[in-house]
Amino acid sequence: MKTTQHIGKAGELLVQYKLVKYGIDSAALTTDSGMKKVNPQFVSLSPHDSSDWSIKQFKNAFGDVYHDLKVGTPLVL
Repeated sequence: MKTTQHIGKAGELLVQYKLVKYGIDSAALTTDSGMKKVNPQFVSLSPHDSSDWSIKQFKNAFGDVYHDLKVGTPLVL
């Protein structure tokens, strides 16, 4: 039986695979400073897995490229 955790982990692995495919070390992306090095155009954190403090830190660090992730609200890339 597939749970949302299985689906989420599969998505995480897919993203890591795509990063490696393009020569990006995903370990460096585990901090906001590491993420800034790749100049992201769109950043969003899951409020399910992130504290209010973490979300605030990412909003402050990434400014206009940070987008709130809310159930039922489409994210336009």
